[in-house]
Amino acid sequence: MKNILLLFLIIITTITSLFSQTQEVCPQAIPRGWVVISYRSCAGCCGQSGELVQMPTIKKLDEIPIGETLEICPQPTPRGWIIVSYRSCAGCCGQSGELVQRPTIKRLSDIPPGQTLEICPQPTPKGWLVVSYRSCAGCCGQSGELVQMQTIKNIDDLAAGETLEICPQATPRGWVIISYRSCAGCCGKAGELVYMPTIKKVRDLPEGTVLEICPQPIPKGWIQVRTKTCAGCCGKPGELVNIIVIKKI
Repeated sequence: MKNILLLFLIIITTITSLFSQTQEVCPQAIPRGWVVISYRSCAGCCGQSGELVQMPTIKKLDEIPIGETLEICPQPTPRGWIIVSYRSCAGCCGQSGELVQRPTIKRLSDIPPGQTLEICPQPTPKGWLVVSYRSCAGCCGQSGELVQMQTIKNIDDLAAGETLEICPQATPRGWVIISYRSCAGCCGKAGELVYMPTIKKVRDLPEGTVLEICPQPIPKGWIQVRTKTCAGCCGKPGELVNIIVIKKI
């Protein structure tokens, strides 16, 4: 009876370990969907006799509750996550004697369409646009520097016809620029006059819809029906601009 009970406990312990949110492992390639959150120094572990081995503790991303952030060791940001901040940590993550910048990451899919998120400087994820910047001294692990923190907005699944003012950047597919607004020092451009485009979602608008847009390539499924002259429009002060009138077919 004791042997059966012992076997049962071993099986339960093994299953718990396999499906645990965290797991300490020997140094190796980290499996997809897991990240390293810490290291532990271990003399002679993992078959490395006479060496000090840095044992990584890894965490499964799928098991992190919705809306929560996670602080990790420096490593490539996992797909679908974004860096929102850094924390200085002396000797962390197996870097004895060094000041380590530990990133805090957040899952993008937790943020509903139309909502914004402030992030550290990094490539803008697909389906998001930069709507503003904020100057922050020493943020994001950049001690002694003035960092431009980006505020990004989730544009996935926004309704057809929705408009949005953004910082200058590539216009996403299915959207068009309908106007510009001049703004002194906006979008991280201190001392400059920035022209902020207002864009409109034209994808899924009904047939027969007519729009006036700034000069740009005609979106797929639309035709140009005429032009309209406008003095100083579309971020061109002192110029005559040909506004394009398009129609959904």
